[in-house]
Amino acid sequence: MNEITYIGAHERIWRAKGKASNYMCGCGEGADEWAYTYDDPCPNEMVSPLGQKYSADFTRYVPMCRRCHRVYDKAVITHCPQGHEYAGENLIYDAGKRKCRTCVYKRNRDRSREFGLSPEQRKRKSDLQRERRAAAKRDAA
Repeated sequence: MNEITYIGAHERIWRAKGKASNYMCGCGEGADEWAYTYDDPCPNEMVSPLGQKYSADFTRYVPMCRRCHRVYDKAVITHCPQGHEYAGENLIYDAGKRKCRTCVYKRNRDRSREFGLSPEQRKRKSDLQRERRAAAKRDAA
């Protein structure tokens, strides 16, 4: 049995319900996208390789404007694809996007090892990053 992909599920919704732009968002604006509602429990829920949850069940999608869709997803998605919580010290905002500090630090450690930085170079780099973050926090305050 072939599993439906994330794009395939959205294409089926478009064929069955039409474009989201034919509908209104709950906020009163014109809708732009079909948004998965994450209703519990969803026996047909699937996860894309990028960690996006979706379903082949059309009733679990509602039309939303881009802004409402992003706000809704941020409220519902509380953990990164690796299962770390987006909260407290583990939450980083980068260009307005939430990122998991644990995953970002792991990726950076792996990259520095991959490119052969010495322990002294890694320490200097982390000190510079720490200083930049502290300066950014001071500037934001």
